[in-house]
Amino acid sequence: MQLKINVRTLHDGIVVVDCAGRIVFGEETAELRDRIKGLLSKDSRIVLNLADVTYIDSGGLGTLVSLYITAQNLDGAVKLARLTQRKKPLNRSARERRPKLENRTPRISPESRIRATIQKIPRGKVSTYGAIARDAGLPGRSRQVAQVLSRSFGLPWQRVLGAGGEIKLRGDSAIEQRLRLEAEGVRFRGRRVDMKAHELLFPRR
Repeated sequence: MQLKINVRTLHDGIVVVDCAGRIVFGEETAELRDRIKGLLSKDSRIVLNLADVTYIDSGGLGTLVSLYITAQNLDGAVKLARLTQRKKPLNRSARERRPKLENRTPRISPESRIRATIQKIPRGKVSTYGAIARDAGLPGRSRQVAQVLSRSFGLPWQRVLGAGGEIKLRGDSAIEQRLRLEAEGVRFRGRRVDMKAHELLFPRR
């Protein structure tokens, strides 16, 4: 599949370049280089969304590095988004490896309850830190939800938002979260997610 390039601007003025197909040396890299350099003459902050890129050869990598350096020389920035996916660790924690006693009632830790609640959120839906804490039986402990997300792998972290659908992360992480949500079909109203359309409502306990 040949490289397809689409340019759009987010509500806060950040320019996102969506790339789909292959980034290989030749016409593809030349087109990408010309488009980005043209944008850098007008905008200083550009995000390359590589979610739909299927292959990058050495020439393509060289082009990405060259664009990064060019942006720096122009006092701008080119950021790469969704180049890799988060992986689950291969080794389980010592607590998970510990054998269970037959006559012992298993105790579910608060962290495990939070993780289980986050995993309930399907593609195209979102929830808030506070709602997750309540569903996990930990009302008022939204900060603990954020702590669990910061040290966990394999969770759909992009589907967890602040009150009112606000992205609470900052910088590149905020851009990454928005791009992931948009890829899942989540719509935004300005800087906030359309919660009426996308909020997952947990059953009341």
